[in-house]
Amino acid sequence: MQELFSKLGIDWRLLIAQIINFTVLLFILYRFLYRPILTVLEKRRERIEKSLEEAARVDAESKRFDQLKMQKVEEAKREAAKVMEETAVQAEQVKQSTLERTKLESEKIVAKAREQIASERESLFKGVQAEAADLVIGVTEKVLKRKMDEKEDRKFIEEAIKHITVSQ
Repeated sequence: MQELFSKLGIDWRLLIAQIINFTVLLFILYRFLYRPILTVLEKRRERIEKSLEEAARVDAESKRFDQLKMQKVEEAKREAAKVMEETAVQAEQVKQSTLERTKLESEKIVAKAREQIASERESLFKGVQAEAADLVIGVTEKVLKRKMDEKEDRKFIEEAIKHITVSQ
């Protein structure tokens, strides 16, 4: 083999030395350069994965908060609608009770006014009857030119009042 190497112009000792040097160089490069670079790249890959996981978690969290916010907004809208509805019902109840009280008070006022009118009418009617009776007595005395006795006087007055009441 040595002959083959010598015919080709290769020094076998130099070749072994170069192989040993190359192996040592590979070992040194692997140990001090390739491993640290791999470690740095692995750490960077892990950081990127963690960042992606964190971004996905933050995105999911954001979506969850958005959903929660929408639920709260919808709940607030329903609550506001409920309050508005209750307020409208209460306002209607207050309106109805106020109308009923006003109606009752106006009915009382009307009833009181009717009673007062009836009593005034009755007193006026009695006054008119008394005045008419006096007028009838005066006219009758003039017509008869004499004064009747008390009994005849009363009877005549009552007939005159009946006649006036019927004519009204």
